[in-house]
Amino acid sequence: YINWDGVMKKSARVVVQASLSPGRSGEQIRGMDGLFSYLYDEIHRMDSPRYPKTAQLDPEKVARGEKAFNLNCADCHGTHSENGIYYRDPKDFKDPKKGHYVDEIISTKHLQTDETRLKGMNLPYINTVEKTWLGHYGDSNYAFRTRQVLFDYLNKTNLSDAPIREKISQLCEKQTDEDCTYSLTEEMKKKVYGYQVPPLWGIWASAPYLHNGSIPNLRGVLFPQERPKTWKLVDDPLGINTPFTPYNIDNPGLKVEVNLTASPGNTKIYNTESPGCSNSGHDIQDWTQKPAASIKDATKEDILEYLKTL
Repeated sequence: YINWDGVMKKSARVVVQASLSPGRSGEQIRGMDGLFSYLYDEIHRMDSPRYPKTAQLDPEKVARGEKAFNLNCADCHGTHSENGIYYRDPKDFKDPKKGHYVDEIISTKHLQTDETRLKGMNLPYINTVEKTWLGHYGDSNYAFRTRQVLFDYLNKTNLSDAPIREKISQLCEKQTDEDCTYSLTEEMKKKVYGYQVPPLWGIWASAPYLHNGSIPNLRGVLFPQERPKTWKLVDDPLGINTPFTPYNIDNPGLKVEVNLTASPGNTKIYNTESPGCSNSGHDIQDWTQKPAASIKDATKEDILEYLKTL
């Protein structure tokens, strides 16, 4: 599935939906189907970019980082390598004996990240899209993972109404295989209300980070205390007014100016205090401890070194 909320099944149509601009007829859009499929297939043949300074990485830190990642991060993001052997083939990454990317929705209560996008993708909209050309007219091979936000039903619905209670029961059975008519467990919430974690191939080149692009560099993902409240891209170093985006290889991420004064209407400054722009959450925890505690900074440094190898 694609998109941060994991709503839509991957297909050529949903990837290129931005082309459905006003002015094009249904016939024109359907006529592009073959081209969309061709582009989609070509994109999937591409390999993720390799870190250009791999030879300068500390092999001992990478090895420790791999073990720490597989212990603390792989349950969500998948296992990318074991004992220095990388699962770069997409088939390997779906093999439960090898990479095994789980493709799961993780609860926002667990992630603690901004919920604005998730709340904006409401159920009526998703149900409508599912029945359109984008949804392959309901073809079961392209079934959307329709997000039934059961939590909303449970908080806003009169459960003494038998027909409504029956409807909720059916939704529970369809989405969670459990009875959640009166309460949702954390496991159920993870399946119906949260964000989908991505695999991390080429993560060093994927800035900015989190679903809303609120963190400009990879280090900030691992070290929440280092995340800037405001930032903007540095000026084009070529000075020729191009869309060139300055990138930092040594500290993977965007080259930015930080701690700026944000003013209303200034679209160049990313202000994490604006609605939908929070950079909170994703503080990696050591779940082997009870209660869970933040991972030691030295271990995070090892994980960061390892991430550069993906």
